[in-house]
Amino acid sequence: MRRKEIRELYEEIGPEFSITRAKPSRSLKKALRRIKLKGIVLDAGAGNGRNLSLLERRGVKRILALEFTKILSKECKKRVEKEGLRKVDIIMGDICYLPFRDLSIDIGVYSAVLHHLSLRERERAYREIERVIRKGVVITCWSIKAKERREVESTIDGYYIPWKRTRRGVIMRYYYLYTSNELEEELLKNFINKKIEILEEGEDIIGIIKRK
Repeated sequence: MRRKEIRELYEEIGPEFSITRAKPSRSLKKALRRIKLKGIVLDAGAGNGRNLSLLERRGVKRILALEFTKILSKECKKRVEKEGLRKVDIIMGDICYLPFRDLSIDIGVYSAVLHHLSLRERERAYREIERVIRKGVVITCWSIKAKERREVESTIDGYYIPWKRTRRGVIMRYYYLYTSNELEEELLKNFINKKIEILEEGEDIIGIIKRK
């Protein structure tokens, strides 16, 4: 399972990784302009909480920051306290097994998280999205363009890309790198009777899922 190796990796590199992720990505900002944020919002794979201030400023009712590593949950808590955020609940949990009732969340934000999963795990995560989220979802992931500026190792189902900011040397992170067509096809297959929009921003691909 990719989730297990990714969890162990981020438990190790969490503080160093957090330093490099201070603000929301351009791709997420672009995506959020295409969807109406309101009600209860899930930040799935919230990491160090870099998206939370942006989400809270949009006037949502509540933000559920879901993170499955202890180290990044702690970093997220520090950020919430430092920035004085008042609408955030930090929750330990797994995007493949969301700890929420059916149709209990309005909007889901999946920023740079699904590309770390295997196809089977992504399909499981999509089923949970269908079960829990009522109105819309924003997804950002790395595109195949990420290969152009990085050393990569191919695997049978994706790529390993080096993370070099660690005391013990280079650590490899798993990614599935999409083309726009691949992400569109994957979302259309898993979200029948939903409106799918695909955008690009630099090395990122954005998927937006809405009710028709």
